Amino acid sequence: MWSCVTCSASNEAPALTCTRCGNHRSGTQDAALPNTSFHGALQPHDVSATRALLLEVVKAGDVAALSTLVATVSAFPLVQPWDKEGTALAVASRHNHLPMVWYLVRTIGMSLASKVNASNDTALHVASRAGHLELVGAIAPFVDVTATNFDGRTATAEACANDQVAIVEYLIDTFPSSHLDWMDLMYVAVNAQALQVLAWLLSRAPVQMRDSNSLWQRAIDLKDEKVCVLLLEHGLSLSGLDDDRLSFHTDWGTVLKQHVARADMDAAKNFHKDLLRLQRSNGSRTHALVRYVGTDASDATLLFEPPGIPLSRAQDSPVPDLFAKCTGKSWSEGKYLYDIAQAVAYLHENGRPHGAICPANCFVDPKSGSGKLLVVFQGSTPTALTAPEAQHGSTVDPFAADVYSLGRVLMSQPGLTQEALDLANWMTTPQPTHRPKMADVVAHPVWWTLKTKLQYIQAIASYSADHPRVARCKNLRCPNWQTKLPPVVLAGTNQHRTYNHTVYALVRYIRNFKEHGRDHSPDMWQALHDALGAATPVADVSDLEFQEQCLGGFVAQAFPTLVLDLWRALGNLDAPA
Repeated sequence: MWSCVTCSASNEAPALTCTRCGNHRSGTQDAALPNTSFHGALQPHDVSATRALLLEVVKAGDVAALSTLVATVSAFPLVQPWDKEGTALAVASRHNHLPMVWYLVRTIGMSLASKVNASNDTALHVASRAGHLELVGAIAPFVDVTATNFDGRTATAEACANDQVAIVEYLIDTFPSSHLDWMDLMYVAVNAQALQVLAWLLSRAPVQMRDSNSLWQRAIDLKDEKVCVLLLEHGLSLSGLDDDRLSFHTDWGTVLKQHVARADMDAAKNFHKDLLRLQRSNGSRTHALVRYVGTDASDATLLFEPPGIPLSRAQDSPVPDLFAKCTGKSWSEGKYLYDIAQAVAYLHENGRPHGAICPANCFVDPKSGSGKLLVVFQGSTPTALTAPEAQHGSTVDPFAADVYSLGRVLMSQPGLTQEALDLANWMTTPQPTHRPKMADVVAHPVWWTLKTKLQYIQAIASYSADHPRVARCKNLRCPNWQTKLPPVVLAGTNQHRTYNHTVYALVRYIRNFKEHGRDHSPDMWQALHDALGAATPVADVSDLEFQEQCLGGFVAQAFPTLVLDLWRALGNLDAPA
């Protein structure tokens, strides 16, 4: 309020003339503003009063009053920010005064490209955040819509963060070439829980994930049920992958695509080129790493060889028959899990942690049964698979964290024998220093074939009596192991020598039974075969391959932890005792 010195009438602050007598505000009790230089004649309290008056006039959108006031004092205060309010251009944009914006630009000479506040916003940022569609439509053609503020956000991203769906739609539709990367916008919308904008973005574009958890995991972290439901409704799978990760390239045919934020694209390409050089230097060891082939035409999506079906979709219905056969085998028969473990081991040998091991980045080829591991750039593992020390903010050993995440992947797969559970539990031990190294993981007996297990048993039984491993083996007990033998087999057990109830005696018995296989009656081999529950008849019990499979299968069924117990006690037999 100000009082007229002529008639003492009270007037509102934005008005420059008295509503009663028409006298100009220059003759008032609270602000005598001389028609002179702003800096030259005003006292400090006059400067403060003038700035406050200018702010009120800009907020009110009174162009005529501002023009008169500028002519009376100076335009200089308009380009100086009012603390949190920003410059006059910021104030006019926030209050949706388009004529005032044009006056400030065309008459005062302010630039639409200038930063108008401490956040480094432009006028377009401010108007987009506030949802002023007409103002945005008027000024957007004259500015760079890709300009970012201190938060790294464009005006479109600010509109996403504030759920201004009309602004987002206008900017994307009007400037499509400036909005090739929608992933960052969707991530901003998820992070801000902006449901209207997110729904619009999802309805207009396929859900392209840069990795297994970019949108999905953030929604889970926020514990936002509505966002999660919205993502699921628009085709996002629980693994965080879109339903159409495969596309066709004119030069490379079918490829696997992975979306990466435009700001990260150069670094991502260099990362994968470096990894590709490592693969080429030792191709025989890296067949299980998904091979990078290049980028798409827009240089916005990474392309890889098609690796097969992600383990995250193993439970999809219907599951392809060949894939079902792969996942229905034991871990030693179905090689895909071992291939994936070998790929992680190779990365670790070369000083490279993976950092994002999860079912969505692990694949199985349903035709060959082989496994593949996709290495992602700056990936992060879903919380459910992340090592506990990472979730608690502790110092993280990335290699031990990889072991934990892989252990969780293995634990989610079918065929969990006692050996498999032993390995998975070891890998997911809460204490990182108690987890195995990847060299130990790939050496675990769970991956061994029946033939390899029998060879391991034979090697132990062949040690001399004073060997240190024999002493350790004799400390292991397997009470009443002879009672697990079929009666016809048991009858001939002690004919030539006596066996006690130690594990070492069992080991020697298995070795002797195998090496003297041709001396056993057909009834004994048939009894072992029948004990396995096999329905197929035996063509020739004297066949060495049949005898090996029959004996190995029986030992695995009757003594499921024997080889594991031996390996735990004796370790790798190639290592020093």
